[in-house]
Amino acid sequence: MRLTGVSGRKRLFTGSFESVMYCICCNLFTLSPTEPETCSALLDLCILIDSSGSIRDNNPSDGSYDNWELMLQFVSQVVGRFDVGLDKTRIGAVVFSEDARLEFGLDTFDNAGDMMNAVKAINYIGMTTNTPLALETVKNQCFGGAGDRPDARNLLLTITDGIPFPPDRFDPAVAMAQELRDSGISTLAVGITDMIDEDFLKELSGQRGTQSGSQVKDYDYYTAPDFQSLTPLLNQIATGSCAPGQYASQT
Repeated sequence: MRLTGVSGRKRLFTGSFESVMYCICCNLFTLSPTEPETCSALLDLCILIDSSGSIRDNNPSDGSYDNWELMLQFVSQVVGRFDVGLDKTRIGAVVFSEDARLEFGLDTFDNAGDMMNAVKAINYIGMTTNTPLALETVKNQCFGGAGDRPDARNLLLTITDGIPFPPDRFDPAVAMAQELRDSGISTLAVGITDMIDEDFLKELSGQRGTQSGSQVKDYDYYTAPDFQSLTPLLNQIATGSCAPGQYASQT
């Protein structure tokens, strides 16, 4: 049997066709994909998840995908990028619309697998967008509750598809975000769809040591045109959430 190599020269294989195919298959199946790195920081992370009515109101008419499921998939992927443990990174979650609830606290899970399963099972709420109440719940129940460690860095990651509604909730939300930062909590924000207001995202996010005088897109806050475009942001957000030098490759 003769096979032509990349250079165009013919190479002679003296083995049988079956042995050649066996060799090719062995090489193919021994290749392993590169595993993403996980953050091993001493970090208390609270993820604030928007569950307002606009999320599913903007589902495609053909039912080809569900925005809420894509949101939870993304949150689960974020969780998977951290080395979760009671003496490592702890993660809590708050879900909000008109009301806000602590879905699970910082000390609820001691491993990423169980937490990812819990995230995927979070029920959708609907209704309006009470962002100031959501931020207050983060401050008092997630960071102010059980499992919040005094020696760990506190970080809030807000994921939302719009702005506070009714509009009179805008200023209270901005004030509460500032109150969080004044208490030592770092803040990042992700805005989805063209319904977001970048100025509001800037107010939700903190300025992390930049010299520009204002928050920087793709560093302090992130945007995605739709829910299907969240996954490409994963590396940036995971890196931005973890302090430099605190990554450990998955094993």
